[in-house]
Amino acid sequence: MEGFVNWRLLESLSGWNSRKTQEEIAFWDDWAPNWEKRCALETAFTDKQVAALDIRDEDTVLDACCGSGRLTIPLAKMAKRVTALDSSEQMLELCRLKAEGEGLHNIDYLKADWHELTPGQNLSAHDVTVACISPASSDIIKLSKSATRRCHSLSFSKPYAYCNVLADLFSGVNAEWADSDEALRKYQLGPFASRGFDLNVSFNVLYDSGVNPSIGYVRGGWEYESDTFDGLLGHLSGLGTIESGREALFAENVRRHTVRLSNGKLLFRTSTEMYVLSWNPAELDGAALLQFTPPRIPHCHPGPHCHPGPHCHPGPHCHPGPHCHPGPHCHPE
Repeated sequence: MEGFVNWRLLESLSGWNSRKTQEEIAFWDDWAPNWEKRCALETAFTDKQVAALDIRDEDTVLDACCGSGRLTIPLAKMAKRVTALDSSEQMLELCRLKAEGEGLHNIDYLKADWHELTPGQNLSAHDVTVACISPASSDIIKLSKSATRRCHSLSFSKPYAYCNVLADLFSGVNAEWADSDEALRKYQLGPFASRGFDLNVSFNVLYDSGVNPSIGYVRGGWEYESDTFDGLLGHLSGLGTIESGREALFAENVRRHTVRLSNGKLLFRTSTEMYVLSWNPAELDGAALLQFTPPRIPHCHPGPHCHPGPHCHPGPHCHPGPHCHPGPHCHPE
């Protein structure tokens, strides 16, 4: 049913609702080792996210835009078979290596751009689809069509992501983070990174399409434990660059997020929260879906103080307003 607000139209404006360029794919190939460093800091948080998913041992599961397999590996330990889908070969290779190390042989690897796939045509349906901080969540109906039993979409419900961790650690420590507020703009998706344009859009698209989705929240963050403070510094310094003479400032940045545990060890810890949007794709109302097909918007006019994030692709005749700071790999036509 079509409500007072056209949520499908709003969804079509998402910064992730576009095909990947070769430049973007190359970026993620190059970034894969750094992504792994990130994953190593969120093991406990990952366990909580996976525990919030409805996965059965007889399920086939699609991990849409899986990255280096942060969720793929634990999902493969729970399900009959998992498809790891990503456009980056290097991300998939890291996933393969981890699976081999875990002795897992029930993972299929699919190198493809999600936006080039159509469920039921060149993408087989799975029992369950999982999309975590994923471009696949930019079209929640398409995501629904990739599963038969259950879908899960996860992303941040608090405005604190991994880029904020880097900002807290390296603020003033190197040229990239000399102005942390400015630097954050190139990592974030501007208005699309806020609570005003995320879960509420996906939820209402589903609700208007006859689905009764459920929402859960998982708290956690990025953390690292060490016997000594020098151990913390040694590990966390590998996440970025420390310019000569800025070592003391880096240590102070780390100290702000460090606590001593009851066992005497030191824990670097940051906190955030993710939502888990879950639904039964079989509830989709076909008649409601026929009422609206979201168009591509070719004549965008971003307003003042807009901050498009990485990998945005505004259409032709796009005229950003004053003080607009597009992120890297942004190619207005």
